[in-house]
Amino acid sequence: MPKKPGRPSKLRGKIGAREKHSQYAAEALALRIAGGTYKQIGERLHIHASNAYRAVQEELASLDAIKAERAERLRDLEVERCERLVLGLWTNATRGDDKSVHAVLRVMERKAKLLGIDAPTQVENVTRPRPLVIELVADAEAHGDSEAP
Repeated sequence: MPKKPGRPSKLRGKIGAREKHSQYAAEALALRIAGGTYKQIGERLHIHASNAYRAVQEELASLDAIKAERAERLRDLEVERCERLVLGLWTNATRGDDKSVHAVLRVMERKAKLLGIDAPTQVENVTRPRPLVIELVADAEAHGDSEAP
Protein backbone atom coordinates (compact mmCIF):
# COMPACT_ATOMS: atom_id res chain seq x y z
CA MET A 1 0.00 0.00 0.00
CA PRO A 2 1.60 3.32 -1.08
CA LYS A 3 2.19 6.00 1.55
CA LYS A 4 0.11 9.16 1.50
CA PRO A 5 2.32 12.24 1.60
CA GLY A 6 2.13 14.56 4.59
CA ARG A 7 0.63 12.20 7.12
CA PRO A 8 2.64 9.91 9.38
CA SER A 9 2.04 6.28 8.40
CA LYS A 10 1.18 5.38 12.01
CA LEU A 11 -1.89 7.60 11.83
CA ARG A 12 -3.49 6.52 8.54
CA GLY A 13 -6.72 4.60 8.71
CA LYS A 14 -7.18 4.72 12.47
CA ILE A 15 -10.12 6.15 14.35
CA GLY A 16 -9.20 9.56 15.72
CA ALA A 17 -6.36 9.91 13.24
CA ARG A 18 -7.13 13.59 12.63
CA GLU A 19 -7.08 14.36 16.34
CA LYS A 20 -3.84 12.44 16.73
CA HIS A 21 -2.34 14.20 13.72
CA SER A 22 -3.45 17.54 15.15
CA GLN A 23 -1.69 16.67 18.40
CA TYR A 24 1.44 15.69 16.47
CA ALA A 25 1.32 18.97 14.55
CA ALA A 26 0.91 21.06 17.70
CA GLU A 27 3.71 19.19 19.45
CA ALA A 28 5.92 19.42 16.37
CA LEU A 29 5.41 23.19 16.25
CA ALA A 30 6.16 23.52 19.97
CA LEU A 31 9.38 21.56 19.49
CA ARG A 32 10.32 23.67 16.47
CA ILE A 33 9.69 26.87 18.44
CA ALA A 34 11.91 25.45 21.18
CA GLY A 35 14.69 25.16 18.59
CA GLY A 36 14.43 21.54 17.55
CA THR A 37 15.48 20.50 14.07
CA TYR A 38 13.05 18.55 11.93
CA LYS A 39 15.21 15.47 12.39
CA GLN A 40 15.08 15.88 16.19
CA ILE A 41 11.33 16.48 16.08
CA GLY A 42 10.86 13.39 13.93
CA GLU A 43 12.90 11.28 16.34
CA ARG A 44 10.96 12.59 19.32
CA LEU A 45 7.58 11.96 17.68
CA HIS A 46 8.68 8.73 15.97
CA ILE A 47 8.00 10.10 12.48
CA HIS A 48 10.21 10.91 9.51
CA ALA A 49 11.82 14.38 9.43
CA SER A 50 9.86 15.25 6.27
CA ASN A 51 6.61 14.47 8.10
CA ALA A 52 7.79 16.60 11.02
CA TYR A 53 8.34 19.46 8.56
CA ARG A 54 4.86 18.98 7.06
CA ALA A 55 3.28 18.84 10.51
CA VAL A 56 4.91 22.13 11.50
CA GLN A 57 3.86 23.77 8.23
CA GLU A 58 0.28 22.50 8.60
CA GLU A 59 0.08 23.82 12.17
CA LEU A 60 1.40 27.22 11.05
CA ALA A 61 -1.16 27.30 8.23
CA SER A 62 -3.89 26.40 10.70
CA LEU A 63 -2.83 29.23 12.99
CA ASP A 64 -2.77 31.62 10.02
CA ALA A 65 -6.33 30.59 9.13
CA ILE A 66 -7.50 31.18 12.70
CA LYS A 67 -5.79 34.56 12.73
CA ALA A 68 -7.38 35.52 9.40
CA GLU A 69 -10.82 34.45 10.65
CA ARG A 70 -10.45 36.54 13.79
CA ALA A 71 -9.28 39.53 11.77
CA GLU A 72 -12.32 39.16 9.50
CA ARG A 73 -14.66 39.07 12.51
CA LEU A 74 -12.99 42.17 13.94
CA ARG A 75 -13.28 43.93 10.57
CA ASP A 76 -17.00 43.06 10.47
CA LEU A 77 -17.44 44.47 13.97
CA GLU A 78 -15.65 47.69 13.03
CA VAL A 79 -17.80 48.08 9.90
CA GLU A 80 -20.92 47.60 12.03
CA ARG A 81 -19.71 50.33 14.39
CA CYS A 82 -19.11 52.66 11.45
CA GLU A 83 -22.60 52.03 10.15
CA ARG A 84 -24.12 52.78 13.56
CA LEU A 85 -22.13 56.00 13.81
CA VAL A 86 -23.31 57.11 10.37
CA LEU A 87 -26.90 56.34 11.34
CA GLY A 88 -26.57 58.53 14.42
CA LEU A 89 -25.02 61.42 12.50
CA TRP A 90 -27.02 61.15 9.28
CA THR A 91 -30.01 63.33 10.16
CA ASN A 92 -27.90 66.30 11.24
CA ALA A 93 -25.51 65.80 8.32
CA THR A 94 -28.34 65.88 5.75
CA ARG A 95 -29.64 69.06 7.37
CA GLY A 96 -26.31 70.71 6.67
CA ASP A 97 -24.59 70.59 10.06
CA ASP A 98 -20.90 71.02 9.16
CA LYS A 99 -19.54 69.00 12.08
CA SER A 100 -21.89 66.11 11.33
CA VAL A 101 -21.06 66.22 7.61
CA HIS A 102 -17.33 66.04 8.32
CA ALA A 103 -17.84 63.31 10.93
CA VAL A 104 -19.89 61.23 8.46
CA LEU A 105 -17.20 61.67 5.80
CA ARG A 106 -14.47 60.56 8.22
CA VAL A 107 -16.51 57.51 9.24
CA MET A 108 -17.18 56.68 5.57
CA GLU A 109 -13.46 56.99 4.80
CA ARG A 110 -12.68 54.61 7.66
CA LYS A 111 -15.28 52.14 6.44
CA ALA A 112 -13.87 52.31 2.92
CA LYS A 113 -10.38 51.57 4.26
CA LEU A 114 -11.65 48.62 6.29
CA LEU A 115 -13.38 47.14 3.27
CA GLY A 116 -10.68 48.06 0.75
CA ILE A 117 -13.23 49.91 -1.38
CA ASP A 118 -11.03 52.79 -2.49
CA ALA A 119 -8.79 52.19 -5.46
CA PRO A 120 -5.07 52.65 -4.82
CA THR A 121 -3.84 56.17 -5.43
CA GLN A 122 -1.99 56.51 -8.72
CA VAL A 123 1.17 58.56 -8.41
CA GLU A 124 2.57 59.94 -11.62
CA ASN A 125 6.32 59.64 -11.91
CA VAL A 126 7.37 63.13 -12.87
CA THR A 127 11.05 63.89 -13.01
CA ARG A 128 12.22 67.43 -13.21
CA PRO A 129 13.77 68.19 -16.58
CA ARG A 130 17.42 69.10 -16.47
CA PRO A 131 18.24 72.66 -17.49
CA LEU A 132 19.56 72.92 -21.04
CA VAL A 133 22.96 74.24 -19.94
CA ILE A 134 23.61 71.21 -17.71
CA GLU A 135 22.54 68.88 -20.50
CA LEU A 136 24.85 70.59 -23.03
CA VAL A 137 27.82 70.43 -20.62
CA ALA A 138 27.17 66.74 -19.91
CA ASP A 139 26.96 65.98 -23.65
CA ALA A 140 30.13 67.91 -24.37
CA GLU A 141 32.05 66.12 -21.62
CA ALA A 142 30.76 62.76 -22.83
CA HIS A 143 32.05 63.47 -26.35
CA GLY A 144 35.38 64.83 -25.19
CA ASP A 145 34.70 68.42 -26.27
CA SER A 146 36.98 70.81 -24.48
CA GLU A 147 34.88 73.75 -25.53
CA ALA A 148 31.79 73.23 -23.47
CA PRO A 149 29.40 76.23 -23.43
